[in-house]
Amino acid sequence: AVPLTDIRHLKTRSGSIKFYIRCGQYISKTQVKASRIDKELGLIPNAYSPLKNKMKGKFDPGKREYGEINALLDSAFYPFASGKKEFVFLAVVDRGGKYALAPMPGIGAAAKETLFALSTMIDRIPKKQEKLRKKILFLQQKITTALDMDD
Repeated sequence: AVPLTDIRHLKTRSGSIKFYIRCGQYISKTQVKASRIDKELGLIPNAYSPLKNKMKGKFDPGKREYGEINALLDSAFYPFASGKKEFVFLAVVDRGGKYALAPMPGIGAAAKETLFALSTMIDRIPKKQEKLRKKILFLQQKITTALDMDD
């Protein structure tokens, strides 16, 4: 397992090499391909240990819960303790037009789920919420780049 803080210094980028990520005393639930880690690492916030509690609830832009949605976006991709010694990644998910955080086994799955949720969310955020809309658009672009969808 490679510590999250040391991945940037990893020498190999071979697609055939996979490894687990260590965050504090926890190890990622799934392995990461060395060839993908540079782009995916850009999504993961700097964390020295996984979160043990996540924001609970489903939030609706139609009810003007913009502050809560902003907080969800800030929590996306955080390592989240899922067991005694394992962690997963948090994704923003669409639950019937309401948005919540959900654990995903890998960063790729979290990125895909979050990208889908953001594509439906942006249409529900009013134009006057310009700061939140810009944050969503920035995050969409960052995820698209990490998933090689813009190549």
